[in-house]
Amino acid sequence: FMADASHELRTPVVIVRGEADVTLGKENRSEAEYRESLAIIQSEGERMTHIIEDLFTLARADAGQMPLQKTDFYFDDLLAEIVKAYRSLADKRGISIELKAVEEMPVNADQHLLRRLFSNLIDNALKYSKSHIKINAENNGENYQITIADDGLGIPLSDQPHIFE
Repeated sequence: FMADASHELRTPVVIVRGEADVTLGKENRSEAEYRESLAIIQSEGERMTHIIEDLFTLARADAGQMPLQKTDFYFDDLLAEIVKAYRSLADKRGISIELKAVEEMPVNADQHLLRRLFSNLIDNALKYSKSHIKINAENNGENYQITIADDGLGIPLSDQPHIFE
């Protein structure tokens, strides 16, 4: 785990440092060049923030210090908010996102953790999708079933037994 976390943090740090070195190494840069460099640094900083938040969440969960903050809310509304947040990014990549939630889905759960979970799943789908992502939310009696499908390559059959290692 520590090796994976270190690797995940190393990449954005290298990008930030490299961008800063290049920007500072050239004496005469246009405002547009500075803005482009700062946009890259900001994006990678956001990426590092997400990784650090995930590490903090895992550390707290491992230590048993992460009590659930349950509230009443509608899960279908939460999914709609998440999809809306990712829609512009998907549009820029030429990927459509379709959400099908046929009824209200009241739930008493930790909204923050569910938002993080489904944001991570949709973010992952965006990374590997070719053109579309379909999200289906339905009530199966006692439980809700949420399916997120994309048209990416998928996980090779030989790797599937090792997903949760």
